[in-house]
Amino acid sequence: MNRGKVVFSDSKDEVLERYVLVKGGRELLDKDVKKYFVGVREGAHGFEALAPDRRETEKVFQGSALLEAPTLEDIMYFTVKGGKAHV
Repeated sequence: MNRGKVVFSDSKDEVLERYVLVKGGRELLDKDVKKYFVGVREGAHGFEALAPDRRETEKVFQGSALLEAPTLEDIMYFTVKGGKAHV
């Protein structure tokens, strides 16, 4: 729950399997790519983002970005704090 809204209703394992953490260079970010993410954290040398669909993300990036299993903390950061706003 976050601010009275249910954030997740799936089991922890299902949530961890579904989401993927994406890391890459800033040149990969554009409007079309950002729409795949729940939230994005941009830095001077690249970005880190959370995508809600691992399979779709693998198709979109096809090896051009690093895809990692997120921690529960990563998921909470991007879904609760990040939201659709890019942090």
